This record gives sequence, C-alpha cells and structure tokens, in this order.
Amino acid sequence: MKMAKFMCLQLAEKCFHPVQTGLKKKGETITLQGSIQLRKPMTGLDVIEQLSEAVAEHANLDLDSIKVTKYEDPAYQNSYGKKISIQSIFSDKNWEAWQLAVVISATLFAMFFIFVIFMFVSSQRIPKNKVRPVEEPRHVIVQPILRPVVAGVGVIQPPPENREHHIAAIDTDSEHTPSPSRSPMRRGRGLLERRGSNASLTLDLNRSQENIHCGTPPKECSAEEFLQSASKRLTRRQLRSALKDVKALHTEFWEIPMNHPEKVEIAGSGTKNRYKTILPNENTRVHLYEKSEDPLSSYINANYVRGYADEAKAYIATQGPLPHTVNDFWMMVWKERSPLIVMITKLKEKMKVKCEPYIPDYQDRYGDIEVTVMRVIPREGYTVRELFLRRGSETQTVYHFWYTTWPDHKTPATAKQLLSMALEAEGMRMGEGNLVKGPMVVHCSAGIGRTGCFIAVSICIQQLMEENSVDILGTVSSLRLDRGGMVQTAEQYEFVHQVLSIFELTLPEATGE
Repeated sequence: MKMAKFMCLQLAEKCFHPVQTGLKKKGETITLQGSIQLRKPMTGLDVIEQLSEAVAEHANLDLDSIKVTKYEDPAYQNSYGKKISIQSIFSDKNWEAWQLAVVISATLFAMFFIFVIFMFVSSQRIPKNKVRPVEEPRHVIVQPILRPVVAGVGVIQPPPENREHHIAAIDTDSEHTPSPSRSPMRRGRGLLERRGSNASLTLDLNRSQENIHCGTPPKECSAEEFLQSASKRLTRRQLRSALKDVKALHTEFWEIPMNHPEKVEIAGSGTKNRYKTILPNENTRVHLYEKSEDPLSSYINANYVRGYADEAKAYIATQGPLPHTVNDFWMMVWKERSPLIVMITKLKEKMKVKCEPYIPDYQDRYGDIEVTVMRVIPREGYTVRELFLRRGSETQTVYHFWYTTWPDHKTPATAKQLLSMALEAEGMRMGEGNLVKGPMVVHCSAGIGRTGCFIAVSICIQQLMEENSVDILGTVSSLRLDRGGMVQTAEQYEFVHQVLSIFELTLPEATGE
C-alpha cells in the first residue's frame, strides 16, 4: 500500500501538476483519490490506466485483480491543460497546499473577528447600576447628642381654633433654610446648602465683596461701608409703585452684601449651631453666663439687632433651639429679660426637624428655669401663649407668638396675618401690657430668613408711622450689619414690600401725598 502511494507521486511529477492523490484500501478494492492538472496531452482514461499500471507494477499487483473505475463521459476525452475532476472516483476532496493555507488563515481571522465582536458586546451589556459614580468629598460633622435635663418634656404644637389649652398636631413647614449640619448630605455641598436657602435661590449669596459700589457718585467700597451707607427712601406713593417692577426689586436685593461671618473664635461652638454656615457675627453676639471659665458655656447662636432709629438691642435674632441648647435658649430669655418670643417656623417640614420643642404642654423645667403655660390664645394664622417663668424666687411673664402659616419654600399667600402679628407684638414691646423692657427674641430655623423679614417689617412699620416714608433697603442693610444674611431671598425682600404696602393703606392720607 505504501509502495503504491509512492509510485503515484512519482508518476505525478512527470505527467501532472499539481497532483494530490491517495489510495484507500477497503477490502480487496484500492481507490485513487485526487485532483490533477495535466502536463501533456492525455485523456482522463489514459491517466487512470497509467496510474493503475504504475501501482500494479511497483506493488507487484496483477492488473486483472484491480478494479479500476473508468470515466465514459466525453467531457474527459479532451483534457489537455485542464483540471480533471475525478471526484466521482474519490469519496472526499483534498485541498492543494496554497488552498489549505488560505482556508486556515481565513478561519483563524474569522474566529478572531468573532471573538473581538463578542468581547465588545459583552462590555456594553454590563448593568449600569453596577457602575457607581465617584462621589465628591463630603464634610462630616460629628456632634454629641445631648438633651436638656428636664422633667417630662412635652411636644408642643399649635392649638386648633376655639380651644385655648389643647395642643394640636403639626404640619410641616419651611424656613428657606439648608439641611442641618447634623445630617451631612450626598455630595459636595451646593450653593443652596452653603448659606441656608430655599429652592428659588440661584445666585451666590456670599458674592465677592470686591468692586462693590456705594455713595453718590458711585465709588468702590467694602461690604461694611456699603451696608452702613445704603439707603433708598420711598414715599408712600413710591412704596405702592415699587411692586410694579419686581425685577428691579430683585436686582436691588442682590446688590446688598450678605455679610456672613466665616468663623467663630470659640472652640467647640460648632456643636451648638443648627447649620454650620449660619454663624453669629462676633461684634453683636449674645453672651450667656459663663460657667467655670468655660467660654463654650456662654455661647449661643444669637445676635442683638438694632431697631428703629438705631435703638440698641431692640431684638435678638437667633436659630431654632437644638435638643442640647434648649436650656441655653431659656437662659438667654431670662438673662436678657425678654418680654416676647416670636417663633416663625414649624417644628418639622418634610420629616426634617427645624426646631426642637421648647414649650411645655402645661409646665416643665429647663435647667433651673421653670416654665408654665398660663393660657393659649388662637389667632388667625398664629397663636399667642402667656408664659410664666420662675427661677428661684424671681418670676417673669413672657408672651410667645407662634406663626404657623408660612408655606414650605414660599412666602405666605397673604401678608395680612404676618402684619397683624407684627402689630400686636410690636405694640406689646412698646409698652402695652406693662411688660419688662428687654429685646424681643425672634427665631425661625436658621434665624436669618423669616426672622429678618419679621424684624424688617416691624422696624419699617414704625418708620412709616413716624416719618410717613420708608427706607427698606437701608433697613435690610442695617440688619445684615448685625446678623449676616438677614432677609434671605429676593422673594422675601419682595414680600416685605407687600406687607408694608398693605400697612401703608391703613394710614391716614398725609398732606402732600
């Protein structure tokens, strides 16, 4: 068998090109396989006969014993220079060397291409939720959770109408303020969180203090010089017309520097701040009694604020008490002999605590100060409580005003309720009711937005009554000298104008108007 294969190849070198032949033996039958190109004129039958004779001769085989299948097809009779297919004799087709190389190369290339496509598709199908965005750095403030030592503190809430001694459930509300520093959020703090603001605030509240212009003619000045000199006195007619150009009001508001302090020089004071960027200005900061030479014991986030005609310490603007500063709050009220407290926030808004409950249902003790609720007087949009304070043998009466109809991230739908509360509280402060003389304590959550609105309205009411004109720009600028950020948004600035416009209509017409 091996000799037959050898002779086939030897004969192929003389007569054929190229030749791929082979012999298969099955029983007594030897089958030639292959595809040939003739080197000289031969018929297909001649090729088969010569191959058969060569095989028989060198393999010592008898031609008569070899069964050779011959072609009878005339197409094979003239085959010079042509490729003769003897496929009908062969069971399989063999490949020439160059064809095999091409096929193998093409197959490998196709496999590589399919592999590349598969890897690409696989990479695109990775679930997006497995790829987590890189979070920006966040600041974490750790505060001790301290609660005042009190006996049975009750949650205080506004009363329903026509019931003076019952405390009703609280809805959530908002004070245009940021998220508390106790709960650091999500990402690098954005603009609205840096200075405690509402959703409508889109400009940098603590804008660059460079290139501020003030005076006539305008000249460059510092933020403090601007706040000291800013003024725009409006007649009653001009006040009524101001609301016709809201855009001009908003532009005027954003020209006022915020005057936020950057730090407080008291170690550990951050634990007593509700919002870490809302800090008391040092030159007007309220000081409590200091205990055991501990500066932190005298710290509270509160500022004295001047009133009409630069009345010293007419108001105290402060933040809503924290759980561990409730005792400090009551100590401030007692120390300053404050006859009035004005609260302009709800305890919660959207499940976020805005102010710690600091008034009992009936009676409770906060540090060494006992607080008793004597009566509850419901008003339209706010509630008045008469409180009786006792410390040792000393006593004091304090009225608490709680305004609860300022909606979340907005200004009130009507200005009349806030105006009514401001008139009632200011009347008490000025002597009605024989109360002690002391600053009116005003707070919301951060102590700058609504608090600033209320104090600005109170001051400008007196100015309208006394001077028959009003300087809202000058008033807000003065407030920011005492506590940075007072009147927090352009919408609040506009709301102050609305309240005063309503009040102006209640005044008698002046000569010359």
